[in-house]
Amino acid sequence: MTTITWLQRKFGKEIYLGHTAKVKRMMNDPKITVDVEHLGIACKMGWLEIVRALIDHPNIVICLTHLADACFRNHIEIVRLLLSTPFVFPIRQCIDYACWGDHADILRLLLSDHRIYDWRYAANETTPRTNLNDYLCKACRLGKTDIVRVLLQDDRFNIHIQNIRCTVRYVDCYEQLCLLLDVHRLQLTISDHLIGKVIA
Repeated sequence: MTTITWLQRKFGKEIYLGHTAKVKRMMNDPKITVDVEHLGIACKMGWLEIVRALIDHPNIVICLTHLADACFRNHIEIVRLLLSTPFVFPIRQCIDYACWGDHADILRLLLSDHRIYDWRYAANETTPRTNLNDYLCKACRLGKTDIVRVLLQDDRFNIHIQNIRCTVRYVDCYEQLCLLLDVHRLQLTISDHLIGKVIA
């Protein structure tokens, strides 16, 4: 093993272990090549100060994958830091991870970003998909009340009387049903079967 190879491996290990001071010192060694994989490790492990140091390095190109990894692992301060850079913006995968990981604060942060990719549209489509309510339906079905609450606050869902019926049939939690009815003030006719399921 060459000295350079050994140094590269040691550098990666120090990042993995979160040794911030050592990482910053080794970054100045001309024999060490800092690359996107190092940033990926720091994002996955949740080392905020190391991520902050790495994104300022001239060799680093921040990828949307780094943001998705931070969303998946609920590292909200890293998500916030990455979103503060000009070339990183929320994509559908980030929304997926925040929703199904029950990371409500991260979801709220992603939805508030003005550069958010319009995940209502598929590639090369000019009209919205018909299944905009999928996130809300699935969050209700999985019992993720905090996620339901965040989604209901976003006007991009534009929930109305026709598609709310689809959503309500997935509700298995009385609290979620109250959210759906209260936020949109909808008068729905719910069958005895559904009422029994919800209250039970």
